Amino acid sequence: MPDSVRELLLLEVQNVFTNLTPTDSGGGTIFGRVFDAPPDGRETKGQNTISILEGDEIYLEVVSPDKRDRRLSVEIAALGHCPRGTAPRSYANSMLADLEQIVEANSKWGGNAYATLFNSNVVDRINTADRTIEVVLFIDIQYRTKRSDPRA
Repeated sequence: MPDSVRELLLLEVQNVFTNLTPTDSGGGTIFGRVFDAPPDGRETKGQNTISILEGDEIYLEVVSPDKRDRRLSVEIAALGHCPRGTAPRSYANSMLADLEQIVEANSKWGGNAYATLFNSNVVDRINTADRTIEVVLFIDIQYRTKRSDPRA
């Protein structure tokens, strides 16, 4: 059975973050592993990671009798380890800027979407003891399917 367009979008988001190089983001943040669920601490020890979490999907206005526009909420959570000699707040804001730059450069997600909207972001946690930082970027991905088939 072929994947739905929604699943193809989520796979492409995961693929983008899995295949990053230091030049893909202005600040050069590299994420060692990409998860589709929040990882536990053992899986992330000492490396920067990304979690791609899908949220609600809403149906938008009908554009034609045979098409359905959809908006999928996605949360991109980055867990980073701030290098010694770098201010944690500065590192957190740099991670957020890198996430935004990566999403903007890939806003069509392999041609499966027609727009990506930035909703908000948050510095969720700064732990000064072990220098871990978590930032979250909230986006909406807009895409279109056949009204009768979410796989097409």
